[in-house]
Amino acid sequence: MIDIKQIEPEIKKAIQPSLDELNLNVYEINIVNDLEDNTLQILVEDKTDPQKPMDFDLIVGLTEKVSQALDGLNNLFPENYFLEVASAGIEKQIRSEAELQKAIGSYVHVEFNEPEKGIDSFDGEISSWNPETDEYEFNFFVKGAPKKRKAKFDDIRFIRYAVKF
Repeated sequence: MIDIKQIEPEIKKAIQPSLDELNLNVYEINIVNDLEDNTLQILVEDKTDPQKPMDFDLIVGLTEKVSQALDGLNNLFPENYFLEVASAGIEKQIRSEAELQKAIGSYVHVEFNEPEKGIDSFDGEISSWNPETDEYEFNFFVKGAPKKRKAKFDDIRFIRYAVKF
């Protein structure tokens, strides 16, 4: 079985030039074991706009470049594998404070560790971040009424991008 943590740095190093050329970042690298097959899954996002949709032609071109870059790393993969290069998706999780900072102005689904005024989750916009208090401000609606909530990153149990309908 392939241990992704051991080979991830070398994979990123090999594919970084192709990603830079297309203004992309690695969001996540996974090994998916399905019956007898291993799939190396590389999820990517736009560097400047993590919610930017990616078209099929971009992913196909990137897959070809990544495949060529990985061909030189055959010693990393002792077993046969399939390669899957894909967008990380529109509703991907925001996993770190650095990612949250990039998401300011975005529409998100957020769940908090502790409820405030009986509300522990909502869909809304991250309107700002105050570096002095280290608090993010969220704007959302409850039964048609506009609401605001301030919270620090550590107050958030789970947050992801959301699609506004």
